[in-house]
Amino acid sequence: EMVALVREHVPGTPITLAIGDGANDVPMIQEAHVGVGIAGVEGRQAVNNSDFAIAQFRFLQRLLFDHGRSNYRRASTYTLFTFWRNMVQVLMMVYYTPVSGFSGTALFEDWIRLSFNFLCTLPILAVGCMDEDVPKEVALAKPHLYNYGRLNKDLNNDTTIATVFSAVAHSLLLSGLALLAFNSFDCKGAGDYYTFGTTAYTCLVIDVNMQALFRGHTHNKFTIGSVVASFLLYAFWLLFYPMNPLVVNLLAPNMYMVPEHMVKNGYFWLLIIAVPILSIMMDAVVMFVSRTIYVDSVDEVMSEMTKVAPDTTQVKLLSEFSPIRSALLDDSSDREAAERLLPGRFPLPACTSVDMSPLGQRELPTVRFGFKRRSVSVVFCGVLAAVVLCVMGGIALHFSAAASQVLVTYSKTEQAANWWETPWLAPGYGTTSEESFECTLSAAGSCEVPVKLPANMTNPWIFYLVGPFYQSHSAYLRSEVVPELHGKEVPEQLREALCVESTRVTDDGEDIVPCGMKATSLFNDTFAVRQGGSDLEIDYSVSAWRSDVSRYNNPEDYLQRSLTSWLPDRYQEPAVFEDLGVKSEHFVDWMRPSALPRVWNRYGSINGTFEKGTTLTISIQSNYPVQGIPGSLKRVLLTEMNEMGGRHSGFGLGLIVSGVLCGLIALAVIPFVLCGK
Repeated sequence: EMVALVREHVPGTPITLAIGDGANDVPMIQEAHVGVGIAGVEGRQAVNNSDFAIAQFRFLQRLLFDHGRSNYRRASTYTLFTFWRNMVQVLMMVYYTPVSGFSGTALFEDWIRLSFNFLCTLPILAVGCMDEDVPKEVALAKPHLYNYGRLNKDLNNDTTIATVFSAVAHSLLLSGLALLAFNSFDCKGAGDYYTFGTTAYTCLVIDVNMQALFRGHTHNKFTIGSVVASFLLYAFWLLFYPMNPLVVNLLAPNMYMVPEHMVKNGYFWLLIIAVPILSIMMDAVVMFVSRTIYVDSVDEVMSEMTKVAPDTTQVKLLSEFSPIRSALLDDSSDREAAERLLPGRFPLPACTSVDMSPLGQRELPTVRFGFKRRSVSVVFCGVLAAVVLCVMGGIALHFSAAASQVLVTYSKTEQAANWWETPWLAPGYGTTSEESFECTLSAAGSCEVPVKLPANMTNPWIFYLVGPFYQSHSAYLRSEVVPELHGKEVPEQLREALCVESTRVTDDGEDIVPCGMKATSLFNDTFAVRQGGSDLEIDYSVSAWRSDVSRYNNPEDYLQRSLTSWLPDRYQEPAVFEDLGVKSEHFVDWMRPSALPRVWNRYGSINGTFEKGTTLTISIQSNYPVQGIPGSLKRVLLTEMNEMGGRHSGFGLGLIVSGVLCGLIALAVIPFVLCGK
């Protein structure tokens, strides 16, 4: 009745604990939130009806101040982290919504995203089971640390709001870095929806694993091993699923060989290095500021740990426990001492089944973080981040500036595009006025423009840009019949299910093969480049992925089937040859949809070296209709390609700016280091 009275009438919704050793204590134990039974001479009724059982009353102290307190903190960390990681993932997909035309396209491919819960839960499970913010001896010697659980300091409205802000910050960081690096992926032919989404997902997995380590106070072989296992399992999934033709054809054929093209891009490696650096730096700064304003009692205790000896009572308690531990390990020399401590109840042979290993007794070798001066950590992280980010940014800018280019705009509407489309339609950051040209189309849709090369250019590539074009729209992504692209005969019901009528049947009643929005929206403007009076030969065989070309095939009755409209019947441009059909490089490259609301694809390449000041004439025949689309434009780009792609200075500048900010933060925190804070 007393327990019920406290539970129902004491303000503040208290958490009650009842402890007893006999059958008469069972109602009290069952009424309390937490019931503790003592195994004694009065039998085991109290133990059988309790949540926890102890051998003596004095062990209640360790049950509460050590195990109870640690479990509360671990459970709070696990709960907030689970909420945080899910929110980061969802926010990244929310940011992608306008980019995909508000069609609900998920940023991450479904079968890649399927691994999220497992890969991103494994690290926090180890932290949630083994983390220890203070050694157990300190927790026993400093009872006021129990207030974390009693006052609900770790799981409340304030910590939840802080978790929300952290998730927003991390999702913006990951999305921003991935978008800054996008142009480089596009230059290397890997700017498609599947590669970009997999790259962003890789950044997410890295950030989540780093966050799990950051939230832990102590780390051992299991916490570190769980992070390593998460990365290895993710790598295995990338090898088993997208790189395996048997598996990928069953699940998502367009994911085939995506990891290969992802890791071949130099900016991918810069990206996955920048993500953990900026993530840890951001969290370290936030923790330093918050712990400076609101002093944490754990920090105070740990900073005094080397100055103040533990309470002698606790030392005595620990020393008294040692013979019991030895007896449990079947050390006969300590059995007599253990029997004196626990008369009548010890030792028994069955007791040897108690897990007395370092893991079971929480005595694994650990590395403890978070109790040094945080100002030193921030300065160290800031200087390291500044050096690494500035070096990487310098590398990116060097390769970007080394790529000579000329850009010709030949179709542009007066009406402005939407705000989220404008950044992706603008010339690549770093493009100068002497590299930009315009060409006015004639009534027949053609134009020629002489361009004077601002720098030497070797083996230039030709790219075309058209936008805004939402190839990542969910309806567009689904509008294809994969078996038909592979040269197989498919039932008409499947074509009807995946291809709307206008992309399946011509006005004359002929079947369109292959059908779908992708296949029937092929870009068909043509380009030619002349030097003097001679046309330069354009190599069209280098535009698409080799893996895509190999899996596309024409049907056996190609060009022979009656009442059928084939690709050469609809597109009369050099990149689609009658004998190639769906194996045309231009067509194959088009079928890999862009991740952003513009298409920037490779058209071909020109072999040769052209010196600075050379005048080339670019001839354009505009066949692709974009009239009436707000903000629509078409461009053609002639650019050199190097190890990092072409001209795209945005990512390099972003890294340098981030590095400078990290350095400035480190300088600002140095006075705290000098003051010993």
